[in-house]
Amino acid sequence: EPGPKGVEARVEMAGSEAKGDTLQEMAMHVLAWNVKHVEGLHGVPEEIVLELFKRTIELGKLDEDVLETFLRSGHESVRKIVEKMDIRPLPPKIPISSNPWLGEGPKY
Repeated sequence: EPGPKGVEARVEMAGSEAKGDTLQEMAMHVLAWNVKHVEGLHGVPEEIVLELFKRTIELGKLDEDVLETFLRSGHESVRKIVEKMDIRPLPPKIPISSNPWLGEGPKY
């Protein structure tokens, strides 16, 4: 029977297997969805960091701060993937001036 919001748990008993996500897959999804709150990934095994990076991209949660968190993980494979995908930081934002002479057209 499906759990909350259609989430199913995989149960392996006596060679049979229920359909659905494993606890690890569900946890990875929740972590990827909330990746902006992760302070660091140093010490996390490489295969987990790579899976989290993949899911973060799939969910559209990759921004500059999150990218920096992945790059600080210390795993060279993450850096290689970023280079291969040609992921670069956005150019700096142009400051908006509150000075009417600079920020607005002339008032007639």
